[in-house]
Amino acid sequence: MKSFYFLLIAGIISLTICLAFTIADNGGRTDIKITETPKLFKLEASYNRGQAKKVEAYFNETLKPVIVFKNSDDVNTKINLADSSNFCIKASAGWLLVKVDKNTNSAASLSRLKNLCQQLSKTVIKPE
Repeated sequence: MKSFYFLLIAGIISLTICLAFTIADNGGRTDIKITETPKLFKLEASYNRGQAKKVEAYFNETLKPVIVFKNSDDVNTKINLADSSNFCIKASAGWLLVKVDKNTNSAASLSRLKNLCQQLSKTVIKPE
């Protein structure tokens, strides 16, 4: 009877560990959601962790001379560009959130940031 409980507990622990890794890795699924309200433009994406370096390189290359991702996958910062564009970005390997306040950006800045997000969702983050 003790061995039954031991196997049951071991099975539950194993299942919990497997689920934790599946949830943390997003199961390799890609999900991109772009939301726009009168005050806010937002992109939220979850993707395979293996694509994190491509996402980081895209932001760093597109926003030069600003470097968003320095030596870490984790970012939580507000970005101010030379053209007065500004937005918030939060990211970790496999997850990205970009928020653009429409009230603090010009129409040109907003258009540039929307284009950046749309190109990211079309060309960089892809299901594998």
